[in-house]
Amino acid sequence: MTSLGRAVGPLILAFAVSATGAAASARVPELGNGDLIPPGLRPVAIDSPALQQSLSRGPAWRGFATQHRGWRALWNQATGTPHRAFGPGIPLPGFAPRPAAADRAVRAFIAGHPELFGTGPTLETLAAHPIEDRWYVRYRQTVGGVPVLFADWEFRLSADGRLFMFGADAYPTGAQVPAGPRLVAAAARTAATQGLPFDPARDQLSGEQLYLVPWRAAGRTRLRPAYQVQVRTQAPLGSWLALVDATDDYIGNSPEGSQYLHDICAAMIGMDRYAVSQLASQVPTMLALVRAGLGCALIPRSIMAMRVEGVRYRELDPADAHSVTLHACWSPDSPNPALQRLAESLRENPHLDA
Repeated sequence: MTSLGRAVGPLILAFAVSATGAAASARVPELGNGDLIPPGLRPVAIDSPALQQSLSRGPAWRGFATQHRGWRALWNQATGTPHRAFGPGIPLPGFAPRPAAADRAVRAFIAGHPELFGTGPTLETLAAHPIEDRWYVRYRQTVGGVPVLFADWEFRLSADGRLFMFGADAYPTGAQVPAGPRLVAAAARTAATQGLPFDPARDQLSGEQLYLVPWRAAGRTRLRPAYQVQVRTQAPLGSWLALVDATDDYIGNSPEGSQYLHDICAAMIGMDRYAVSQLASQVPTMLALVRAGLGCALIPRSIMAMRVEGVRYRELDPADAHSVTLHACWSPDSPNPALQRLAESLRENPHLDA
């Protein structure tokens, strides 16, 4: 038996092309500045007088307003928390005109009102500083160690430490979040350019910061992992922030039937961080699963020659791509002329990318 090793091209991302998905994207409303707002993405909703009145009459706000008379609230209907609340100054115990002291005083106020802010929210201090005669304290909420996008927490105090305005688009601390992103960061960068005039030769991608994005569906708001990727284009000149859903299922190579590719992909994307929904030993099987809409997959570039209808391919950035090696084996006694021509071609250029 004669064998010859050959390096084949980098792994690329394969994902399904869905007619329903294309139709859905066409219905996404466009704002005047060119931004697109997906239907489920409503982090702030203040447009229902009936809900506003109901929340203002609820037990949480009634108790607060009884204790602090003269306060009013504009509610975020998506979170059920005050998007903006304001009223006569409330003295905050422990306040001092220093960032750490202002931060502690505001945190004590939050902890003292779980009916408004929830029990034990995890907050990262973004700012605690004075501007002229007022103090501004801002936080970022995290759930499971991942920051929540659009969770706006801001508190404004007078120079002597009296709280006169706050806003907290707070999300439930016990919200169920997937164990980890299923989409690889390299795939997120590729997906972020879809629909944009992106030229890889001159334009730039940066970011891949993972966030939890509030998503409204069936009357409920859930937190969905998503990558935020910044896309900078030259023609036209623009800077875009794209949110890429990170919960797409990943179809992986079986560690038993395809250990070589499995190990390469595992090293590439970190299998301890990504959930695998399907395992397959053969690449054609993986493409069939992708075509059925069951997820995305990393495959060798050479598989593009199969031209499977309904599957779209995107090459990963060079920094994220890995090469794999294939071995061709044949009998030296075979009289097949096509085999001889193939062997000669491989010998002439064994490292040709496919």
